[in-house]
Amino acid sequence: MTRITRIPRPLTALLLVALVEALAWTIALPPTQGPDEISHLAYTQRIVEAGEIPYQRSDPAVPGQPYSSELSTALTIGDIAPLYANPAARAPGSAVDERIWGEADAELAPGSRANGGFTSAMKNPPLYYLYAAPWYAAAHFATIWDRALVMRLANIPAFLAIVIFTWLLAGELLGRSRPWLQTLAAGAAALQPQLVHMTAVANPDVFLSALWTAALYVGVLLVKRGPSRGLVAWMLGLAAAGILTHGRGLALAVVAVVALALSLWRFRRPASRRARTLAIVATGAAVGAGALGLFWYAMRGDPSASRVREAASYLWQFYLPKLGFMAEGLRSDWGVRDVYIDRFFGPFGQLEVTFSVALLDALSVLARVFAVLALVGAMMMHKRLRARWDAVLVLGGAFVASMTLLHVEAYRSLSAGSPDPILTGRYLLPLIGLYGVGIALAIAWLPRRAGVAAGAVVLMGLALLQMSGMGILVERFYA
Repeated sequence: MTRITRIPRPLTALLLVALVEALAWTIALPPTQGPDEISHLAYTQRIVEAGEIPYQRSDPAVPGQPYSSELSTALTIGDIAPLYANPAARAPGSAVDERIWGEADAELAPGSRANGGFTSAMKNPPLYYLYAAPWYAAAHFATIWDRALVMRLANIPAFLAIVIFTWLLAGELLGRSRPWLQTLAAGAAALQPQLVHMTAVANPDVFLSALWTAALYVGVLLVKRGPSRGLVAWMLGLAAAGILTHGRGLALAVVAVVALALSLWRFRRPASRRARTLAIVATGAAVGAGALGLFWYAMRGDPSASRVREAASYLWQFYLPKLGFMAEGLRSDWGVRDVYIDRFFGPFGQLEVTFSVALLDALSVLARVFAVLALVGAMMMHKRLRARWDAVLVLGGAFVASMTLLHVEAYRSLSAGSPDPILTGRYLLPLIGLYGVGIALAIAWLPRRAGVAAGAVVLMGLALLQMSGMGILVERFYA
């Protein structure tokens, strides 16, 4: 109880707000209506019902029915499938709907929960699904709808962990003497509508984001306190957990290496000049080898001049306008605005529930304003940030590593002829801690009274944005 009472009151309030909004979104979003949710539910069902981990890196040679008979019945007879990306459809919920589905479900043969086949989610490593399996199993006696709901509830501890570690990360970077900055950073994460939406979806994104946010905090502690056994174990464990959760977790290995290398260099630097030189050369060779391997992977084993130009053109046109001598990009209609604004703050459901264009335009302008203000904040706090240059390098490396991996996969997909740009806004959620710290940094340079007032306005605006997202979601499915 002593430890509980030491939790700062603002953080306690934020956790309560996060819990309430997560429960509200979880209840409001109809079953399996989140991105790829049915596939993730099928993965967990196979683990529990069939007693096997169905992880495999490629599609099966002989494809079969992807979902179990129970899930297929729930989608069709339960009248859920017609909701998918169909704005004209509304969530079923009448007594007649329930009776029709209940009769069909009762007639299912034994083993109808365990006879599912391969889904796209089964290309993911199994850690998230092993985490969700006990939650699913706890409701084993209940209906498929109840088990799907309980699986969603498994995301809430991860969501709360994101809020806590964002609070701690902001305290390490911006100082604990101004807890209102920690409140602003953690509040920005807690009220991010896409993050709350994904908390209400059976999906590994929030679980992975929690691992990332914790890893960023541990990485900052490593370069501040030195490579103790505990911190090294946590850093390596979080990196391994990220890799075992999703392919996007691979970038956590880079974060771990950068944090450990800087920590060792700062606290256990070799005494002799020769040893230091050898350490620098070895590190450079390892970085070069890794960069070369990633380049070869991105080029699909064909590092020709034309492919290099194509990749450079793709990356340029994603962030900047096309230059006159450039060919049309691989996906010229998909760029920084789509990912960092439109898909980061929305959409919801099966991607058909989104904010208005006018609101997204306003968010785009505000994002630019806050980016400039954050730069001003960094300049005003340059002494503190310069003293923590190694922590800044860890966080900057995390951003670069994550975005590099995403762009490599996006380029590989587009260059292979796929229309799917791969890179989307919810894939930025692992960096939600940086988002929260960035918003706090944009206000940090103000005098305390003005800063607290400005922070309160920002949090109120984000709360309205989050409630607006909930509003259009409810209107979409129930109005």
